[in-house]
Amino acid sequence: MNGDPTHELIKQPEPASIDAMVPALFLSFPQFGFAYLGARIKFIILMIIDLLQNAAVYYPLGPQFKKAFEYLTQTDFTKVEKGKYELDGTNLFAIVNEYDTVDPTKEQMESHKKYIDIQYIVSGAEKIGHDLLQQQIPSKAYDAEADYMLFAGKPPFFSTLQQNMFAIFFPHDLHMPNIMIDKPGPVKKVVIKVGV
Repeated sequence: MNGDPTHELIKQPEPASIDAMVPALFLSFPQFGFAYLGARIKFIILMIIDLLQNAAVYYPLGPQFKKAFEYLTQTDFTKVEKGKYELDGTNLFAIVNEYDTVDPTKEQMESHKKYIDIQYIVSGAEKIGHDLLQQQIPSKAYDAEADYMLFAGKPPFFSTLQQNMFAIFFPHDLHMPNIMIDKPGPVKKVVIKVGV
């Protein structure tokens, strides 16, 4: 163990940035991929899909995640109107939306830099296309104010999110949400933005 930079990194306290989440992620989610580079760990966290009943499993991601999941589990969203709801100022807020799912042919993948997305399906179901951000060139350059950029490539993967399921998208996760399964259908979704 002595002289092992991986061991030393895991023992460091957990700051607020996503880089600093590595220790907790490594200890709590050993199935995530890690690549050892010299004295640092460069990590790849694959997008997460799960049921809300398992939310407590993800509390080790940090206090903002705990607060976000407590909000999701303790709120009756059938009584919550569309809109933006601050949970911790600009560091943590929820966007409640209702819409009909769409055909993927005219959609593009997106990614963010300032926020991690927790996307929770209150009712309905949709597909979400996804890929890892690598060397792709954006079709729309990063908009710092809106915190997004777009990518025209087709997602190599699609996952289905149903009622009471959530997905977590990190800044390196390209995603194309709101996609119909067989035909357009109504969805109510909560997107929680977690500041990195």
